[in-house]
Amino acid sequence: MDNPPSERSRASKAAVRGDRVERRLIMDKWVCTICGYVYDPAKGDKESGVKPGTSFETLPDDWVCPDCGAPKSDFEKM
Repeated sequence: MDNPPSERSRASKAAVRGDRVERRLIMDKWVCTICGYVYDPAKGDKESGVKPGTSFETLPDDWVCPDCGAPKSDFEKM
């Protein structure tokens, strides 16, 4: 049986008490199969107005490769 809610909340609070908790979101890079351009979420796509930290999955559906104009469907996860 699971711990009662009060025990879970104490354990949760204990995990973050004292030390700073660092969260890192690791996002995959994607490569254009037409020209080899690599979309790096950490960099985004400044020319297209895509901010750093934008995952490939959340790019607009009409986003295209900035080098050759290929659609998202021509990209593969690295």
